[in-house]
Amino acid sequence: MSLDASVSEFEPLLGQSVGYGVVVGVGFFFAGVMLVLTYLQTRYTTMSPGSSEEFTSASRNVKPGLVCCGIVSAWTWSATLLQSSTAAYTFGISGPWWYGVGGTIQLAIFGMVAAKVKMNANGAHTFLEIVQVRFGTGPHLLFTFYGFLCNLIVCGSLLLGGSATVTALTGMNTDAACMLLPIGIAVYVLVGGLRATFICDWSHTVILFIIIYLFIFKTYGTSQETEGVSGLYDLLQAAL
Repeated sequence: MSLDASVSEFEPLLGQSVGYGVVVGVGFFFAGVMLVLTYLQTRYTTMSPGSSEEFTSASRNVKPGLVCCGIVSAWTWSATLLQSSTAAYTFGISGPWWYGVGGTIQLAIFGMVAAKVKMNANGAHTFLEIVQVRFGTGPHLLFTFYGFLCNLIVCGSLLLGGSATVTALTGMNTDAACMLLPIGIAVYVLVGGLRATFICDWSHTVILFIIIYLFIFKTYGTSQETEGVSGLYDLLQAAL
């Protein structure tokens, strides 16, 4: 069978209505929750997203737990999922672990740089301000272009990866998915600022870990295909 024939015979597992429901419904559900939390924050605390300090830097009052959730949520994107899955398929169970270990090096170095920045430029909001003060207007404009280009590439990758996944599962139009996916996110970011982003990252991380633990317990505990850890070991030995 040719590749074109196999692709044309592929049937989505779910209907298009499910795709639109997930993209629009789940997106606006998260947006609604974040809007309610932002209202409660504005109503009952002194931190209002209307101030530039709260909107851009969460009043510099973000705890380590939310920062860690933000890192996990931001790093769990299409390229990471595809590469970690490829590493698992190629090198076995240790593949995703070694893939994750490679990322910790960047985090360790960035932690040291962030500590030094906080000591010497505690009032800066972005690295672009530091570049302007240290190197002048020319490098500032150059790094602004690099940052803008990086944002475009990452946003494009996330939108295309997410849209392709929804399309493969439901048959939803890819162009429609690309246009509808960012709307809910844009709503709560524009209203709640950086703190709303961190809180939403926390909810994403909770959902992500629930899914991971379900897969772990299913694969190594209750799956009839693997028959537990011992059965999986026997299957791996047979595959060798």
